[in-house]
Amino acid sequence: MPRGAVATALANLASAGVVGIRERPHVFAEDLEQIMRMPQGAVQIAPLLPPVQALAERLLRLPETEVLLKADLDIYGQVKTAVAGGG
Repeated sequence: MPRGAVATALANLASAGVVGIRERPHVFAEDLEQIMRMPQGAVQIAPLLPPVQALAERLLRLPETEVLLKADLDIYGQVKTAVAGGG
């Protein structure tokens, strides 16, 4: 991973009109509808698929997963904090 990659990714996300997290999909949908001037309920939220969730849980048990996803998890944590704080 190039030095500064996390900061670059966060800067790109900060310039986006709307950013969402999986724990609050309805907030993302509502924000997107408002920005796009769409009627309420126009953005459909995809359900979590049990096979995908099961695979994710298996992958999380592998020690290599944390190494491979370290930057992604860092970005996600910072976005989650910003979304929770309304920033």
